[in-house]
Amino acid sequence: MYRIAILLAAGLVSGTAAAYNPFFIYNQVRVINNSDATVSNVTVVHKPSGRSYSCDTIAPLQVCPHYFGKRRFDPGPFEVTWSFDGGASQTQEFEARMPSFFSTGIAVQAIVDIDAEGNASFRHEQDTPL
Repeated sequence: MYRIAILLAAGLVSGTAAAYNPFFIYNQVRVINNSDATVSNVTVVHKPSGRSYSCDTIAPLQVCPHYFGKRRFDPGPFEVTWSFDGGASQTQEFEARMPSFFSTGIAVQAIVDIDAEGNASFRHEQDTPL
């Protein structure tokens, strides 16, 4: 009887551990122009979901934010297209990996930074818990 109780308890613990599947939630995509030039025709596409966000013109040292309700994050790449200082359009793909120290219960923002040379980088930020 003792063995049966231990086996049942072990089965419940392992079943619970297997069922736990945390996920991240997004609530914003931001494009930040960290340059002294205008960035235009920006499009950010989350390839797995097909959702896209765009900004016509971002003035120097300004931000183009897109706020939306909390939604589940689907892992996969983001494709960013932009023009820098009136130049030709550029496209770059970024893999969206969450930092290991992020919490699954707090919303995450996707951030695209355009630097002084017109190059893009991608990162995530997370809201600060209250």
